Amino acid sequence: MRYLLECLLDGGADVNGVTTHGTSPLMFASLYSRNVELIRILVSRGGNPNYGQPNGVTVLMHGAMGGCADVVNVLLELGADARAVDDQGRTAGFFAKDRRFPDIARILTAADG
Repeated sequence: MRYLLECLLDGGADVNGVTTHGTSPLMFASLYSRNVELIRILVSRGGNPNYGQPNGVTVLMHGAMGGCADVVNVLLELGADARAVDDQGRTAGFFAKDRRFPDIARILTAADG
């Protein structure tokens, strides 16, 4: 997967390109891949760990919804803001609790501290 991602980026893929819903590659990786190496590559190539969709949902919120503590930890390490809120006032911690990921909620509560 790393090789494929690097080939795409070397070939000119936009690391911050978004879908019509405003979803970035880093958001997809944070929600679905559970692969911190891909997240590190995307950020090292300019991916914004604090990017938010038009509704304010951030990369870290996607990571919290994905349920992988390693992903959440690496996003925090790379500068993601645990205090960011979407347009409904929800934080990444809210999404972790809502999806029943108590370990991730604890990580985010400590980071919000």
